[in-house]
Amino acid sequence: MITAALFERGLNHLLRQTPGTAETLLKHRGASVRFDLTLAQFDFRIADDGYFSETGVDAPDAVIRPTPTLIARLPFFGREALREAEYSGDPALLATLDRVFKQ
Repeated sequence: MITAALFERGLNHLLRQTPGTAETLLKHRGASVRFDLTLAQFDFRIADDGYFSETGVDAPDAVIRPTPTLIARLPFFGREALREAEYSGDPALLATLDRVFKQ
């Protein structure tokens, strides 16, 4: 089973792979994002450095619901795999996350 810490490390590793992505998220620092994997939910805040930080939230600013297939495909297909996810919440935050994930 994937843990929140492992998921956080994976997300931040992907951000470090592409210069400028963490800086893009800085305008949303403090915003919360939930990754709802059906069997598990992982909540993160965008920290002061632009990276994801594990946290608990009651009502996240944005929710991303990837399918199990997406999780397996993400490292290999990147943005193409994310087309299988459902998104809800703050449109500005979701647009920024979309730009970051495209990179």
